[in-house]
Formats: sequence, structure tokens, C-alpha cells
Amino acid sequence: MATWTIVPGLCAWRLGGPAARDRIVGVLERLFVAWRIVDDLDDVRDDARRGAANLALSLSNDDCIVIDGLAPIVGALAARAVDELARAAAEAEVGGWPRLHAQFLALARPLAPRG
Repeated sequence: MATWTIVPGLCAWRLGGPAARDRIVGVLERLFVAWRIVDDLDDVRDDARRGAANLALSLSNDDCIVIDGLAPIVGALAARAVDELARAAAEAEVGGWPRLHAQFLALARPLAPRG
């Protein structure tokens, strides 16, 4: 995904200098993190339907553990994706990119907890 930042980074640099380049690269990196999380969540759901075991890296050490009861992990990962998109939206707004800001907020909407 690093190559996906080259053209937007160069365009932003040409139009707004190094600060704009750095901002768009940071915004896109947050999008990519969120995208990977959502893709992984989709894979977990497919595995669960097939009855496959899922492994997760424990946060407290480097051991892998079998996940049985995915709800807490799925919720935490979805929350992380929403946070990454919200941060990307905020950075896009600061950068003067209102349409990009709106797109990131729209992408986060289906992931946000319902309540």
C-alpha cells in the first residue's frame, strides 16, 4: 500500500508543499489501517461461518491464542477502524479537503456501534 501514497503525495507536495504531502500520506496510512482491519474482520466472519478456528496475537506477549468468542475482539477491532477513520477525517479537514473528510466519516458509519 505504500505505493498508493506516491502519486497523492507528489500531487499534494506540488500543490501545497511538504506539509500537504506529509498530511495526505498520514491520512492515507490511517485509511489503509482501517481497511486492513475491516478486511480481517470480514475474513473472521467467513471463518466463523465455516467453523474454522481463528488465531489472535495476544496483546500481553507474543503467544498466539485460539479465539472462541469473537464478539469482544471484533468490537475492539471495529472501534479501532472507526478511530482510524475519524482521525483521517480530522486530518483531511485540517488539510482543507472537505470531500475527503466526508468520505472518511461515511466509511466509518457502518462500523460504529449502534445505540
